[in-house]
Amino acid sequence: MEIVVNSDSNWTDSKKKSLRLSAAAERCGGIALKGLLLTLALEAPVHAVDAVTWGDGNKVEIYGRVQLAYELLRTGPTYATEGGSGDSCSTCNSNLPLNGGGAATLSAGWNSPFISQGQPAHDRLRNQRSVLGFRGDIRIDSDLKGVWQLESSAAADGGGGLHVPAQTWANRDSGVGLDSKRWGRVMLGSWSTPYTYSTISFDPYYTNTGAYMSIMGNGSGASMDALSDNATFDRREHNLVQYWSPDLNGLRFRLAYEAGEVKTGSGSFNYPGGNGNNGATVASCPNLTTASSSGYGGADYIGPNPAGPGILDSGKTYTRCTGRNPHLISSEVTYEQGPLLMVAAYEAHIGFNSDGTDSGMKLGVAYTPQPSIRLTAVVQRLDYKVFDGDLRQNQAYFSAVQKLDEKDSLKVGISAGGQVQGSSHVIVGYLRAGPKSGSQQLTIGPEHQFNKNFAAWAYYSKIRNEANAFMDFAINDTTPATGSSPSVIAVGLRATW
Repeated sequence: MEIVVNSDSNWTDSKKKSLRLSAAAERCGGIALKGLLLTLALEAPVHAVDAVTWGDGNKVEIYGRVQLAYELLRTGPTYATEGGSGDSCSTCNSNLPLNGGGAATLSAGWNSPFISQGQPAHDRLRNQRSVLGFRGDIRIDSDLKGVWQLESSAAADGGGGLHVPAQTWANRDSGVGLDSKRWGRVMLGSWSTPYTYSTISFDPYYTNTGAYMSIMGNGSGASMDALSDNATFDRREHNLVQYWSPDLNGLRFRLAYEAGEVKTGSGSFNYPGGNGNNGATVASCPNLTTASSSGYGGADYIGPNPAGPGILDSGKTYTRCTGRNPHLISSEVTYEQGPLLMVAAYEAHIGFNSDGTDSGMKLGVAYTPQPSIRLTAVVQRLDYKVFDGDLRQNQAYFSAVQKLDEKDSLKVGISAGGQVQGSSHVIVGYLRAGPKSGSQQLTIGPEHQFNKNFAAWAYYSKIRNEANAFMDFAINDTTPATGSSPSVIAVGLRATW
């Protein structure tokens, strides 16, 4: 067996050196150590899924990234639950309906579930998607081989942040499959969906706080299923069955289906209303759609909480829960010839927010007119079907990377989300229909690459939220109040192997 550690130490130009440690048969606590082959492969570091290259023999590859940043953060007002009120919707942000003038208002009988707090500028040290992974292959015949990967997040700063996955083993791209150079690859496991994968390489800040998912995709789902995140289209999904095609003269595609493991039965129950403060909740009907409420009155509806079931106005009677069979279908097609790369992707979230289907569609183009310049652009449309109507938003992204010399580069990313439209009063993720609900983001900064394995970088990123928007940094969140515009200055280091 061969163990490969990705490394770019400048020991040789591009060759492999091997260090063999062998022993006759040593005994250590009854365990026989009969030989170990350690090969340090001097290859490019792995920054994204598309950099994965499986070896030709039976071998294990160890790879990873440790990336941390010291950040100076300015958030402005943020939302917190009102002390002593008994409210428990701490992740709802400003989860309130809009009146005809586009202002957030409370329904009759409600106290304010949140108070605005002026958050002073402060500093923090934050992990920037550090990972540790193992992968390998097992040759079956001249064309077919088994492949596997176990990848885990590594909170090098000790953890923190709303969208940081639990520090569990194999909580990132992990799975097992069969690979054929002729027929392609079948993978089973938890993985970034084809829709997500299609434009990962378009964002030069994808692993940083200033990444484009702050607007593009409606947040980030680092390790999710249909119940843990009903909103984002930038997600790593559990229980995926995938097919990846071989390269067909520059044309490649991926297809994925999420198994329906979280399907639930139906039930019905009644609530007599709330206590004049919190209203009726559906917490006792977990994993079911918020299907209907007796006497539903448009703007009187409040919810659902982005982190869980919905909340109904006091005095309303919740009459029915309908069983769910949430699952997704995801696809992407890529065509690459010379300096041009074109992408089209579609993803359907079936039963995530109602009996209907939420959908995401995007087109992307990347162009490298010369080795020192790369330009990318993405347009995207998100549509949500919830039980009281629909939500939709158009989004766009542009990036440019300019190499200044062999070691230095300047990177910029710009994203924009248009007005959120639709008839629903529900908030889905960070989207709520109404006027002044658009957002924009700018991220810009330099990077210095000491060598292929170590880099230093800095950037400035700012999200500009209109009066009724509350978009947040998808990685290392800030929980801004409606209309607040968080910004961050970051200086960081990255080691890869």
